Amino acid sequence: MQRPSVLRRIACVLNEPVMGFLALAAICVGAVPWLFVLPPALERSLDAGGWLIIAAFALEYVVNLHCALRSSPALRVLRLARVLLFGARARHGLAAGADMGIARAAPSGPPQVGELSPNGRARPLEWRELIAWSTRPDERWVHAANLDAAHIKEVARIVELPDVMVDAALRESSYPRLESSARWAAFAMSLPGFGDAPRTPVLLLVSERHLLSLSLHAVELQSAPGNQELPWGTRCTLHVIHQVLERRTAPRAFSRPSSG
Repeated sequence: MQRPSVLRRIACVLNEPVMGFLALAAICVGAVPWLFVLPPALERSLDAGGWLIIAAFALEYVVNLHCALRSSPALRVLRLARVLLFGARARHGLAAGADMGIARAAPSGPPQVGELSPNGRARPLEWRELIAWSTRPDERWVHAANLDAAHIKEVARIVELPDVMVDAALRESSYPRLESSARWAAFAMSLPGFGDAPRTPVLLLVSERHLLSLSLHAVELQSAPGNQELPWGTRCTLHVIHQVLERRTAPRAFSRPSSG
């Protein structure tokens, strides 16, 4: 009885007028750095504001997903904004990858796959197990890293999303975006690195009861999520978003200790 009440309260706060306003704000936040050369401090502030807006949309989306609602007018406005700004942002991101802190060597070696179950049990998986699970996913959080172009195309086909979109989401870290297919809500974001380490783009493929997360490079994501009154997929998604926001707002607290 408590969970529906909490979700209804969240849905009442994140109503259509609020989400419509945030959608317009997202357009402004995305367009201003493209149109003008900004001081670094202002650009960081806009970037942080954009992350907060995306977090609000993610929360609104998973709440509505739990209520069996696929979309909303405000969400469609945000998707339209994403389409309009995607080309310019992608060109800017690819041209300035080193300045954005995401320049890295291409992945090499086999994919690194692991799962986390609601009982807290974590174990490694084979790639073939991930593919089998993704066709009929149960209540688990599966993460795959160290993905090359061939593995990206394979997983894109399984989750019914364009491989170009999946590839772009895993290579560009400054611009979060939200997309959906018939079975998944795809949420792209960037996990700040420890200390001076580069940021790591992460793609979350979300459903109410499960989560598939992808990254080009190894990243520490999977740990026991909170919010036990929520469904497993929702809990895991909010756990990742919390990690991103926590690292962005307190980067020094996440610096790796120096040896010695």
